[in-house]
Amino acid sequence: MGLDRLPAHEPPGHVTNRRQRSSGFTLLEVLIALAVFALAASALLVTDGRAIKQTARIQELVQASWLAENHLNRYYVEENFPPTGKRATSVEQNGKSWTVRDLVTETGQTNLRKVEVQVFAGARKPADKAKPLYRLTGYVRRPVNDK
Repeated sequence: MGLDRLPAHEPPGHVTNRRQRSSGFTLLEVLIALAVFALAASALLVTDGRAIKQTARIQELVQASWLAENHLNRYYVEENFPPTGKRATSVEQNGKSWTVRDLVTETGQTNLRKVEVQVFAGARKPADKAKPLYRLTGYVRRPVNDK
């Protein structure tokens, strides 16, 4: 053992009985690190679960909006003046069942009707007070050749 390796407070040729401390982590340090990691991982799993649910909800809303827009555009394309009242139809889109309800009401103009399209998830007819998943309102005018 060279002089350059001895601690400054020990004289040359001094022999010690103390054990050399091994470099590494104690069991307690490892357990604490594992507990911290477990807490962080569980928080990430909860956050991921919420994100997945939110993504599914957004996909459902997008599909419902497409369905409502298609349904309302059918009035424009077919150029038929809808009678007032409430109608519900069952539709299948992307392997899922939907119920589309039309609420057609008079406006202050005789040649204009308000059409509210409501979309519900599922094929069952919703109750009158049921809250739709998506709602779209448009106005349909009487075709020029229809008097």
